Amino acid sequence: MLDANQRSELALQIFEQIKAISSPYSLKAILVTGGTDMRPQAIALASRPHIVIATPGRLADHIRTSGEDTVCGLRRVRFVVLDEADEMLDLGFREELEAILETTPPERRTLLFSATVPREILGLTKRYQRDALRIAATEEGAQHADIEYRA
Repeated sequence: MLDANQRSELALQIFEQIKAISSPYSLKAILVTGGTDMRPQAIALASRPHIVIATPGRLADHIRTSGEDTVCGLRRVRFVVLDEADEMLDLGFREELEAILETTPPERRTLLFSATVPREILGLTKRYQRDALRIAATEEGAQHADIEYRA
């Protein structure tokens, strides 16, 4: 499991890649993570960015404490991508994830990526996705054939 610093580092790595990919298209991407001042992040969220890369705890903090501009900006979201959704639930981010999903419009597209599909993930899919498809990269319980195990 990732600790707070690792989650922020992963978000930063994703942000750098998104910036590189999106820059030819003049898309504005912002990074919202804990451990930094919330005021510049709130201003960035209110500026109507095209892409927001965020850790769930900090984005939920903005929903709870920031002005209406931030919340209104999230109400225009068209896509939500939750990577490692199972780990976020294991780490206790259920309330934060629900706050984020409740703030975004119901007609948004929600993509959940998860190595496992525990009951809590199924509950989120039923509540926050429409016409959800489950795509398995491997057979249930199958080990990766490309990994060699040694003892």
